[in-house]
Parts: sequence; C-alpha cells; structure tokens
Amino acid sequence: MTFGGQHESNAQTPPASADRAAYDSAFKEMIGDPGNLQKAFTFVERAIKVGDLEGAVAALERMLILAPNLPRVRLELGVLYYRLGSYQIARRYIAEVLALPDVPPPVRQRAEAFQEEIDRQINPHKFSGTLLFGFRYQSNANAAPTAGNVRFGGLDAQLDRQFTAKKDGNAFVIGSFQHLWDFGLQGGESLDTQATIYAARQFKATAVDLLYASVTSGPRMWLLPSQLPQVSIRPYVGIDYVILGTSTEYWAPGVGVNLDKKWSDVAVSFVAEVRRRDYHNSKKRPFNDFRTGWETFGRISADWQVLPWLSLGAWAGAGRFDAKKRFESYNEWLLGVGAQAMLGQPAWAPGEQITLTLSAARLWDNYDAPDPALDPGTTRRDREWRLSLTLQVPIAERLAIVLQAARNARSSSLPNFDYTNYIGMAGLTWRF
Repeated sequence: MTFGGQHESNAQTPPASADRAAYDSAFKEMIGDPGNLQKAFTFVERAIKVGDLEGAVAALERMLILAPNLPRVRLELGVLYYRLGSYQIARRYIAEVLALPDVPPPVRQRAEAFQEEIDRQINPHKFSGTLLFGFRYQSNANAAPTAGNVRFGGLDAQLDRQFTAKKDGNAFVIGSFQHLWDFGLQGGESLDTQATIYAARQFKATAVDLLYASVTSGPRMWLLPSQLPQVSIRPYVGIDYVILGTSTEYWAPGVGVNLDKKWSDVAVSFVAEVRRRDYHNSKKRPFNDFRTGWETFGRISADWQVLPWLSLGAWAGAGRFDAKKRFESYNEWLLGVGAQAMLGQPAWAPGEQITLTLSAARLWDNYDAPDPALDPGTTRRDREWRLSLTLQVPIAERLAIVLQAARNARSSSLPNFDYTNYIGMAGLTWRF
C-alpha cells in the first residue's frame, strides 16, 4: 500500500462525512494503542484521504521511533514532505531509504523516481517543452480566393490559373519551450521565459514556406497572496520574427502582461499585449511596409474540468492594428470554444491518456477604409470560421501520435479574400 502520488495536487477537496468518521475512528484507535504499527498505518491512510497531511507526517515520525529500519515509513515521509513542498526534508528521507540494505525493489524504484523529481524541484532552473513534427496537407495552401474571382479598381476579374487555389503538403516542426529560474524567495517568484518556433517547408508552393519565432521573458509573481490566493502576474517583454518564402516578413517587439487564476476545477488566464510590427518589402511584396504599425490586443480564456474525463474551454479576444495606410488598419474580435475528452490509458503507455479535442473559433475583422487599388467604394469586412478535431494517441511515455482534421473558411466583402482550406495533419509529439 502506498499513500502519496508523485503527480498528486496539494489542493484538498472537502472530505466526505464517511471519510471524516473513519479518520476520527482511526485516530482514536491509534491513540489507544500507540505501539500498534498497523493501526498507525491505517490512521495515516485515513489522514491523507481527508487532507490532513501534517497529521499523517506526525504519525509516521512517531512510527520511526518504534521501527527505525522500516524503509516504507521513510519513503512515505519523503512523499508527504514532497507534497507539502518541503523538498529538502523530503530528499533526506528518500536518501535514507536508498541507503538502507535489502530495500524491496518496488520501494527502491519508487524512491529513485521521487529522488529524481525532488532534484528537479530543488534545481532553480527548470526547462520543459514540447516538440511536434510531421506532415500537413492543405487544399488551399496559398490562401487564394476559392472561386478564383478578384476585384481591382472596382471591377471584377477572373484570376489566371497559376494564381488560383493550389493543393499542397508540407513538412513542419513546432517547438514550445519554457525556462523557469526560481529566485529562491519565500513568495516563489521566478523568471519565466517562453519560446515558440514553427517552421514549414512546402512541397510545391515554396513562396509560402514559413518560419515563425517568438520569445517572451518576464518575472512571474503571486499577486496579493493573502487577498487573492492562486493569482499570478507576469509582465514581460518579447519579440516575434517571421520569414515568408525566402524574405523577412516582419519583426514585432513588444510588451505584455499575463494574469492567471486557478481554482480546484477551473483555470482562467488573461493576456494583454502591445507590439510594433515592422513589415519588410520584397520583390514579391513591394508594398508590404504599408502594413507596418502598432498592434494591441487582449484575450481571456477559461478551462473547466467538468468530469474526470472531460474538460471544456472558452476564449474571447479583441485587437486593434494601426497600420501606415488606413486600408490596412483594422479591428478584430475573436470567440472560441473547445472540449477535450480523455478516452483512457493504453496498455502500452500506462499513465498516458488518449485524448480527443474539438475546437471552434469565429473571427470578425473590420477594416478602416477602402483600398483604392481594389475597390474605392467597398471597405473590407472579413468573417472566418476555424474548426478542428485532434486525436492524440500515446505510444510511449511522453511520446504520442497526433492526427488532426481542420477546416478554415473566410467570407469577405471583397472576393480577393474569400477562401476555404481543408487541412489534414499527421505528426509525432514529444514532451520533456
């Protein structure tokens, strides 16, 4: 029997009345017979179940006086101190377990796993991330008008075949990384640096090969821990860089702030950001710098663990982009919903979950003024749907196959920007 779990949360839910009654009964029996180790173990189990970790620790430490050579007692003390956040004390007990002779193999394996996790927690520098690489098919890889119609100078025209929607595939890699530098302060403050990189190489339409890189860094602090428990704030600076085809598309330095709040089953996050996008001209895009300007946006999202196997999410956002030219300036609104179902643990990857995720988002873009080169009498208005269904199947610890089907469809007041794109993706993801 084991009492703790390596990945259990420290948050406690109110105990049921039956659990509380069993806890009270076990406590009385232990006090009435303090030399009975089995009664003490029963109390420890009941205490953990109702959330009295400190009471369980006290009982185990008394047991050490009676039986100092029991590795199980020292291991459970290490586990409980780990759950309480006392990593140095936890490590001492785990080290004592590993130093004992003739430790049963299951106990030794569990102790070694906890020692590794404790060392990771003690280290002030923590690095984690996710890599996804694979292949993607798109029915409209160049985002061309689906109907092949465009408008120039207020007149409708038919696109030449070479500029219409092109089916294509690509090989891609996405990496998300986080480095936390714990300052070792009582409040748990740290420097939180996050980076994302995306690279896609098209098989045919190489003009839309893409490289995107983003880095943000800033201190994460607990905001008014007494008045607002579990609320963290992270002001940050950052920069984005994009290459489209073989030319730099834009740089975008900026500043922002994250606010995060967690409850037992709900997590809410808010982000606000200001960036300066500096677009670069190229042979294929000689007027790209018309889009240079300031971008401001805010977004709020919430995730709710409805059932042990089902979570729901929702997000909303609003943004403003002020470009050099009014016909490139616009307001944007975003609404989205999602659901994720955990379908069980495969026999070949215990501890990992098969997941199915569905998401839907709606975007509204309203531009400030007509583009005289396209239609001097029509201001651009875009409406877009983004739908996706993603299946993730683990094949080993931290390694999974990812399959996705998606559809993006935009309708616009100008036919130049109407498009529909069907997407299929297969990849392999690894988290570390």
